[in-house]
Amino acid sequence: ETHAIARLLSGFSVDQLASEYRALRSSVLRLWAREWKEGNETNVDDITRFNEAIDQALAESLARYSKLLDQSRNLFLAILGHDLRNPLGATIQGAQIILLAEDIDDRHRKIAARIYNSGQRMGKLVADLLDYTRTHLGTGLPLHLTSVNIGEIAQSVVEEISTSHPDREVTLKTSGDLRGKWDRERVAQAISNLLGNAVQHGLAEEPIRVEITAAQDEVIVSINNKAPRIPEEKLQSIFDPLVRLAADADEPAKQSGSMGLGLYIVREVASAHGGSVSAGSSADEGTTFTIRLPKDQEQ
Repeated sequence: ETHAIARLLSGFSVDQLASEYRALRSSVLRLWAREWKEGNETNVDDITRFNEAIDQALAESLARYSKLLDQSRNLFLAILGHDLRNPLGATIQGAQIILLAEDIDDRHRKIAARIYNSGQRMGKLVADLLDYTRTHLGTGLPLHLTSVNIGEIAQSVVEEISTSHPDREVTLKTSGDLRGKWDRERVAQAISNLLGNAVQHGLAEEPIRVEITAAQDEVIVSINNKAPRIPEEKLQSIFDPLVRLAADADEPAKQSGSMGLGLYIVREVASAHGGSVSAGSSADEGTTFTIRLPKDQEQ
């Protein structure tokens, strides 16, 4: 592990790190073979134990190297996301001021609206990036639990999605007592991410259905959209971070500009509340995401 730290600080790549162990193994075995050819006794068990020791050392060194590399990468992303917020906020605020001005023509107003909308989308990407780095740096998602009605939160999010995508039909159905202790902003973020995913991947002519029901100790949020069936093997990793970017690498024509963090954030929000999220897909019913949130949990 100390060797891994030294090589990382010296700028070695992981391939170069591994090659050192290969060279060490080769050198020692070559010396061993020379001793054997000269008639000296050689214990085969010693050679076996030596190879096992090298394999163990290599595994520990690579694990330490990878962990340190991930930590430094996540720290860089956290700093980047944090530093991007100030100039982005200034851009959005400037666009708002222009939109409120009364002495500009429609052409400039439309440009300001584009700047504002683009800034809002960028802000969401930065927020997802910061949430991703928080979870990977070990701090987890911060929660501010208050007594809220999840039906009202969903209604607000549905109205926002309907406003930004007037061509899509989004229906909301609620039943039961939907009050509980949750983080209002985080729950809204999770529902918004799932609705955004449904808008992006669902069939444009089919409605997106949001259904929220209350059980005895939890609330169940289901979001369904008609879309081609997702294979079972992809469903198993659909909530993993950056999965979409990895999948799009082989299909550049289908890239959507998403970092693939939306569903990952949904899972982390549900987990932070002591709940869970699952996904199901079939040719007849389309794709359904289901969030289960306990009504009360310790902060």
